[in-house]
Amino acid sequence: VIKSLKEADFEDPVRLIEKHPQLAGLKIERIKRRIKFLDRLIRLYHLEGISGKEIGENFPQLFGYNKYRIYFYLRVLKGMKKDDTITPKELFKKGRALIVNNPYLIFSFLRESKPQNFEELEKILTSIQKLSKEEKYKRITEIKNELSNIIESLQKSLKENAKPDPYDEFLLKLAQRLERLEKSEKEKKEKKL
Repeated sequence: VIKSLKEADFEDPVRLIEKHPQLAGLKIERIKRRIKFLDRLIRLYHLEGISGKEIGENFPQLFGYNKYRIYFYLRVLKGMKKDDTITPKELFKKGRALIVNNPYLIFSFLRESKPQNFEELEKILTSIQKLSKEEKYKRITEIKNELSNIIESLQKSLKENAKPDPYDEFLLKLAQRLERLEKSEKEKKEKKL
């Protein structure tokens, strides 16, 4: 595994595996595919200034995540990057608290609080940390159960307004990513059966 990570140009694979032992269980082909995938998303969301490999070294848990979950997180980061003085590297460092949280939980708070920049998002992430497990579970379940209604409501609102709300457009894209994530997770479970 260490040799494979070195061949994939990771600077310190030993430290990486010591810090994140779950990497040792992943196939190097998957890691390489995720790096290419992250590079494509960086270009798609105009977050140049950081590479997929750098993101992977800083957030190795992403290598094990479903690609729709990664889409979701990067779209949130892009949506909060209103200030061009913040570099993509700084954005990803600040985004650590975002990436470790459940995407349905993040969506619940984004929908409720409507943050307009990363500082406001950081306040939300702090409040999430203070929630009990029960409250987190309740919010996640509510979003999962209401997701199709939320999407329908956002689509209707955007269609009816002559000047669509950019935040509603942002929420719709996030909700659609969650819908795809949910579908992908169900398909994965069905294959295991």
